[in-house]
Amino acid sequence: DQTLESCIEQCGLDRAHGDIIHNVIDTSAILSKGAESLNGQGIKSGVINICSVGRLTKIKGYDRLIHSLRKIIDDFPNVHLYLIGIGEEKTALENLVAQLRMDSYVSFLGFQQNPHRFVSKCDLFVCSSHHEGYSTAVTEAVILGTPVLTTRCSAMDEILDNGTAGMIVENSSDGIYQGMVKLLSQPELLASYADKAKRKSSYYQQHNNATKVEELFDT
Repeated sequence: DQTLESCIEQCGLDRAHGDIIHNVIDTSAILSKGAESLNGQGIKSGVINICSVGRLTKIKGYDRLIHSLRKIIDDFPNVHLYLIGIGEEKTALENLVAQLRMDSYVSFLGFQQNPHRFVSKCDLFVCSSHHEGYSTAVTEAVILGTPVLTTRCSAMDEILDNGTAGMIVENSSDGIYQGMVKLLSQPELLASYADKAKRKSSYYQQHNNATKVEELFDT
């Protein structure tokens, strides 16, 4: 939506000729990969498993996610965070975890050829980004039926139906913290978002954007 509005404003386009086609996503492949076994890797049992997928860069805001986790573990010690990805901030983030004495609460899983098998088995997906485009990682989490907590970035309203299919919070450390506290203190709310994510997943499975792309070229 924001991209279309920008094009209309900057280029003087006729709004009537504007249309939006979201990213083409292979839902069947994502669901198939999500069903694959972890083969003994990673996910702990008996805790609330939280994950995020993306490059370990400053823009992803993983430092504030780690700080938010540090603030909640006194009240919610039964949590564990998995960061899936590589990037230039890896050493700094590992040092932050060590400094905060959170080694037993945070795992760095590095690059994964199939991150979907981890996301599908977690209780919550968190996007802590300062900025995002149309987030593939958040969309894939929804397709896998994993509840989403995200900072307010471009397109999150479109992906999460204005916050009904996932929780959208203020884009700040406090926003992330408050959102996590709300979800962890209300298991029924977390379960509700899981149910809504599964319904949204069904929508993605039934509406193939590849067809819209074909129609665009045909017309």
